[in-house]
Amino acid sequence: MKIIRNITSISAAIALAAAMTSCSNKSDSDKKQYERTAPDSVSFEWQKAYESKLNEFKESEDYSDNQESGSAFDLFDITKDGTPELIISPNNDGSTKCLVYSFSDGEAAEIGDIGNAGSFMYLPVLNFIKDEYCGDGFVLGQYLKYENGSFNQEISYSDNSQSAMSGDVIVHEINGEEVLLPDYDKALEPYINSPALNVGRKYSMGDGVIKYALYRSESWGNIISPADKKLCMDMLKEKLLPEYEAGSEIAYELADLNNDDVPELLISEGTYPEAPCSIFYFKNNTLCPVEGTYGSWGEITLDTDNLIFYSVSGTETIYWSIANSAFSSTNYVSSGNTAVLGRKRLLTEENLSADFS
Repeated sequence: MKIIRNITSISAAIALAAAMTSCSNKSDSDKKQYERTAPDSVSFEWQKAYESKLNEFKESEDYSDNQESGSAFDLFDITKDGTPELIISPNNDGSTKCLVYSFSDGEAAEIGDIGNAGSFMYLPVLNFIKDEYCGDGFVLGQYLKYENGSFNQEISYSDNSQSAMSGDVIVHEINGEEVLLPDYDKALEPYINSPALNVGRKYSMGDGVIKYALYRSESWGNIISPADKKLCMDMLKEKLLPEYEAGSEIAYELADLNNDDVPELLISEGTYPEAPCSIFYFKNNTLCPVEGTYGSWGEITLDTDNLIFYSVSGTETIYWSIANSAFSSTNYVSSGNTAVLGRKRLLTEENLSADFS
C-alpha cells in the first residue's frame, strides 16, 4: 500500500514560500535589475518539428497514456551539435527501444532506435550510449557512439553469471569472443566507472508537459542574466572538488517549479535511493537555498500543471509545493503532465562552461 506523506502542510508551505522571498537583506532597488524575457518567447528551429512528431506519435497505435508505464519522451543532445534530439519512449516494457529523432532540414528525422525498457544510459564524459538488456540470468549489452549519421558499436558484451545457481556453464564474452572474467572486467572498466545519465522517460506526453518541455525547458540559458549565470557557476564549482572531477554522479538542472518564469537551480547528489536534490532560487543578486533537501534517487517529479513536486521512496510518496502555500496532498489529483527533474546535466567543467560562461 502506498503511503502519502504531505511534507508541505499549510504551515510548512507558507514557510517554504516565505523562504523564496527572503535571502538577502539588500533590497531589490539597491541592485540593477536584469530585464528577463519569458522562456516561451525564446524560439528554436526544432520546436515545431518536434511538437509535430510528438503529436503524430500520439495518434499512432504505439502510444499509451498509462501514467505509470505508458509513453514518455526526452530532449537530449546526443549528437553534440548544440541541438537536442527528440527521444520517444513508447513504454517501459523490457525490450522496448527508444526512437531517436534529430532536427534536419526543418523536420524531425529518425536516426535510430536504441535502449531497452524504454530508456538508455548516456555517458557524457565519454560520449557513449549504454544499450543493455537484462534477461533471466543473463545480460546482453553494447556501448555505442553516434558518428557520421549513425550509432556505431564500440564494444559488445554478454554475461550469464546470474544463472550460476541453475547449473549453467558461465560464459563471459567481449565482442562475441569468450574471455576470462578478469579480462571481461578490464574491458568494461572504463565504461562502468564513467558516470551516466538515464535518458528517454523524462516527460510524460500530456499536452501541458509537451509545452513545458519544448517551449520552456531549453530556454533558461537564454533568459537568465550574466550575473545569475555566474552565481550558478560559482555554486556548482564548489561541488566540483578534486575528488569529484572523475566518476562523480553529481548533476544539475534549471527548472521552474512555481511558474514565475524564473528557473530554480536543482543540484542532484547522485543516483542512490536516498540521494537528495537541493533547490536554490535567484533573489537580490544572490542564489539562495530553499531550506531542506528533496527527492529520492537524486530526482523530483514536477506536475507542471498543478505546480506540485514529489518523490517516491519505497512505499512512500512525499509532496511539496513552493507555488501554493495552501497545498494539501489530501486533495491532490495528478494532471498527468509530469517532468522528472534534477539530473539533466552532469557536473563537469565542460558542461559548466557551455551552460554558464
